[in-house]
Amino acid sequence: MKKAIIYARQSSGSESHSESIDMQIKNALSLARKMGLEVIDICHDYNISGKTYPAGFEAVAENDKAFLNWYSFQSGYKKYRDGMGKLFQNLKIADYIIVDEITRLYRPLSNSFLESLVNQKLIENRVQILQVKGGIVDLSLFDQHLITMLKNQINDEQIAKQRQKSIEVMAKMRDDGYLPTGPKAWGLDYNKKNKKISMSPAKAQVVRDIYESIENGMAYYEIIRQINQKYHDFFKSCFWSRNFYNIARNPIYCGWQYNSKGELIKNKQWNGVVSFEYFEKIQKILHSRRLNENGNKSYRVAGVQKHFLPLSGYVYCGNCGSRLLAGISRERIYYYCRSGNFRKDKSCQQSRIFESINHRFICGLKEGVFCFFEYFLKYEIQRLQRNKQKNAEQTDSENFMRQLSEEQTLLTRAFINDALKLSEYNIRIKNLMEKMRLVKERCSYEKNTFNDDHLEYIKQLYFKYKRKKIENEEYVFLLKNTLKKIVVYQDKVVFETFFGSFERRRKILKRQKGIAKR
Repeated sequence: MKKAIIYARQSSGSESHSESIDMQIKNALSLARKMGLEVIDICHDYNISGKTYPAGFEAVAENDKAFLNWYSFQSGYKKYRDGMGKLFQNLKIADYIIVDEITRLYRPLSNSFLESLVNQKLIENRVQILQVKGGIVDLSLFDQHLITMLKNQINDEQIAKQRQKSIEVMAKMRDDGYLPTGPKAWGLDYNKKNKKISMSPAKAQVVRDIYESIENGMAYYEIIRQINQKYHDFFKSCFWSRNFYNIARNPIYCGWQYNSKGELIKNKQWNGVVSFEYFEKIQKILHSRRLNENGNKSYRVAGVQKHFLPLSGYVYCGNCGSRLLAGISRERIYYYCRSGNFRKDKSCQQSRIFESINHRFICGLKEGVFCFFEYFLKYEIQRLQRNKQKNAEQTDSENFMRQLSEEQTLLTRAFINDALKLSEYNIRIKNLMEKMRLVKERCSYEKNTFNDDHLEYIKQLYFKYKRKKIENEEYVFLLKNTLKKIVVYQDKVVFETFFGSFERRRKILKRQKGIAKR
C-alpha cells in the first residue's frame, strides 16, 4: 500500500484551531480512503503565508533576498512553517502529499527560491502531489512541471486582482452609506443577515448620559466615575477614558459615518440614538474645552507643554500594569495610576510617586534615574573609541562583504540546481555566515554611527553629568538611551534599563513616597 502525508494550511486566523484546516484534513482523508492510500502523518500550519519557508531551511531563506524583502513588509511574526518542516522530514518514506490544492503547499514569489526548492525536493524523493481540487501533479514530468508553474503564477496574479477589487467594493459600500463589516463601536449590535445596526435601550441611555454630562459642563473625570458607578455591569472591567472619547467623538451614535475620503455622510443602516445637530454641538464643546486654558491647566497654549515631563510614558503601575499619568499638586509633579482610581483599587493607588524629592536620604523618580546615565556614557565613550580605531579598515571590510554576499548567492543557486548536497551546503553556508558575522562586527558600526563630533559631544556630556549640570534636552537624550521602563510598586521601584534591571526600596517622608538613595 502506498503511503501519503496530508498537509493543510490557513493564512490567517486562530493559532490553535481553524475550521478551514479541519475541512481540508477531512477532505484529504476522504480522498486517501478513496485512493486506497495509507496516511502516515498529518501536518498543518496555522495563521501563516504560503510564501514562507519550511522549518529546517532557514539557511536558504536567509540568503533569499526576494523573500527577505517581502517579509520585511509583513505584519505577521512567523517566518517559518513548522508543519511543513515536519512534512519535509518524512518525504523519503512517502509516495504522495495530499493537499486541498497546491497553493496550500506554497505560493510563488517573484525571484524567490521557495518554489524551486519545494519542487526539487519532491522530484528528488519521487513524491507526487495529490490535490483534492485538481488531481495528481507529478513534477518529474516536464509538461506537468511547466503547467504547475504557470498556474501558480496565474493564481498569484488573480489573488492580487481580487484583493484590489475587494478594496474597491468596500470603499464603494462605505461611500454609499454602509459599513461593510459592521460598526466597531461600543454597544452596537450588527445583524449580518439584513445588514442592520441596533442598540439596546439601556446602552443607548449610557450614550445619552455621556452627551448630556458634556453639555452640562461636567469634568471628564467626573463623567467617567459617574458612568462606572451607574453602569459598571455594561463593561468588562471598567469604563475607561478611552471608552469615553470613543463614544463622545464617534458619529455612528448619531446615525452618521465617514466615507472613504474622510467626509461625514448619513449612514443607511440605522438612525442613531442622538440627533446629528446634537452631536455637532457636543463636538464644538469638546474642541473649545481642549483649547481653553482654564479647562486644560497642563498647557498655556494648546499643544505647548507647560511642564517638563521627561518620564512621561516610561512609568507603569506594578499592580495592574497600566501606564502612570502625570499630575500636579502645588507645583509639584507626581505620577499616579488613573485606572486604579477609576476602579478604586487601593493597590493601584499605592503606586502614586513624586517626580522629585529634595531630601538627604530620599529621592524622586527623576533623581533615581539619573544615576543610571553613567552606564550609558561610559559604554558609549568606549564604543566610539573602539570604532575610531577600526575606521581605517572600513573600505576593505565593505569590499570583502560584497564578495561574501556574491558567494552566498552562488552557493544557494548551486544547491537549488542540485549541484550541492544539503549537508555540504549547510557546512559551507555556516562557515560563510561566520565570516560575515565577524566582518559585520568590524565594519557595520563605524559606517553608520561613528562620528568625531559625536564622540566629543559624549565626552562633554559625561563631564557635565559628573557636575550634575545636565540640561533638559540632554536629560531626554540620556533617558532614551538608558531607560526602558519604570515599574512602581507599593514598597519598591524597578528600573528596567538597557544594562539590566535594578530594584530600589520605597520610603515615606511627610506623606510623600520616594526612593531610598544608595
